[in-house]
Amino acid sequence: MDFHFPHALVQGYESITSVLQLPDPNDRHVLAVAIHVKAEYIVTFNLKDFPKSTLIPHKVEAISPDDFALRVIEYDSQTFITAVAKHRAFLVRPPKTVDEYLATLEQQRLFKTVAFLREHRADI
Repeated sequence: MDFHFPHALVQGYESITSVLQLPDPNDRHVLAVAIHVKAEYIVTFNLKDFPKSTLIPHKVEAISPDDFALRVIEYDSQTFITAVAKHRAFLVRPPKTVDEYLATLEQQRLFKTVAFLREHRADI
């Protein structure tokens, strides 16, 4: 990952980790990084461990991957559809039909995203 995203490694957040309070102390580093880089979102299925009351003062919101994808779709649905089509085409071992691809996304609990993509199945 460092090779493909050399600027994705975040450093310098460690000093605020210990002062953060979350239901699971092992998640504090995630919030610390979000605060440090001024991220708008923490994208996670683990929403219960990132309560709104804790995140609001830091201007961070925890959202599910499905809701994050929907926000991307709302921002630029055509680019999203194009990216999905490219991703599906990239899968060659084994290749996936549109139905198989959508089933995989459903297995990942991306139900709202799949509902949108079904409306655009001819483009993916």
